[in-house]
Amino acid sequence: MKPLLIITHSQDSTVSYIEKTYPRLYSFRLNTDKIDSYQISISGTGSTIRSSQWEISLENVHAIYYRKIVYPDLSDYDKEVRPLIAKELFGLIEGLAETFGDRCLSRPSLLKRAESKIVQLQLAKKLGFQLPLSLVTNHDQSAQAFVAPQPSIVKPLATGKLTTSIGDFIIQTNIIPSDEPPAHLSHCPSYFQAYVSKDYELRVTIIDTQVFAVRIDAGNEIDWRKSYESNTYLIVDIPEDITQKCFAMMKALQLHFGAFDFIVSGGEYIFLEINPNGQWLWLEQELNLHISNAIVQYLVQEEST
Repeated sequence: MKPLLIITHSQDSTVSYIEKTYPRLYSFRLNTDKIDSYQISISGTGSTIRSSQWEISLENVHAIYYRKIVYPDLSDYDKEVRPLIAKELFGLIEGLAETFGDRCLSRPSLLKRAESKIVQLQLAKKLGFQLPLSLVTNHDQSAQAFVAPQPSIVKPLATGKLTTSIGDFIIQTNIIPSDEPPAHLSHCPSYFQAYVSKDYELRVTIIDTQVFAVRIDAGNEIDWRKSYESNTYLIVDIPEDITQKCFAMMKALQLHFGAFDFIVSGGEYIFLEINPNGQWLWLEQELNLHISNAIVQYLVQEEST
C-alpha cells in the first residue's frame, strides 16, 4: 500500500480529527510550522522526507492532502530576511505538493487560480449561475456610483487576512454604511456586490461526485461566518441544475473538492463563491455528515486505467 502525505500544520484540528477517526489510514503528516523537525531531500536519485519517527520515499506517495500552510517561527532571523526565508520554505512545500502523488486535494497552482474572485465571477457568469450585481474596481467614483442606488457589501479580493503587531485578523464580508462611500481604492481594489436579502444561506461541499448540501440559518444577516454560535443547520437537497453547474465549475477549475456558498432568496439560488480548500469539519460534527469519509475515499482510491 502506498502512503498518503498530509501537508498541514501542528494545530490543524481537522487533520487530527481524520487521524483519530481513521486510525488505519496509512498516512504521514508534515507540519509546516515544525518544518525544522523534518529532513527533506529531493534529487534525481530519490526524494525523501524523514522525521524522528518515520521516513517515506516521495516517489512512493500515492496521494497528497494539501491542507493549511503555517510558517514556523522566524523571529530568530533578522526582519529583513524573514520574507525571503518564508518564500523559500513555501517554494519547497509547494514543489512537493505540485510534483508528487498520483492525486492531490488540491495542487497549489489549482488552488491559486480557483481562489481568484475574478476567475470565479467570470466563470460563474459563463456557466449560467445567478449572481448579485457585482463590481471589482480600484476606482473611487466607479465604486461610489455602484453602491449609491442600493445597499451593498464589500469583501476581500484575496484571503482577507490582516497581520498586525497585536495579532492576525480576518476581514470578512461587510455592509457599506450609507454615510461612508468607498474611497482610497487606487492601491486597494475591492469587490463590491449589491446586498441581496435572503431566505437562508447554503453551503454545498463537493468531493469528487459526492454532494453535501446544508442550509444555514444565520444569526448574522451579512455573513454567517460571524455568528457560528447562533447558526442553525439542516441537510437539504438542491436542484439538479445547480448541482450540475457546480460540477461544471469544478471541472473547469480542475478541482475534486469545492465548498460553494449560495444565498437562497425567493426560491432563486444565487452564487456567491467557491472555496477550493474550505472548512467542513464543523458541518460533519453538527449533522453527522460523512464528508471526511468522502475525502479519505477519494485520496486512497486508485487511479482508473
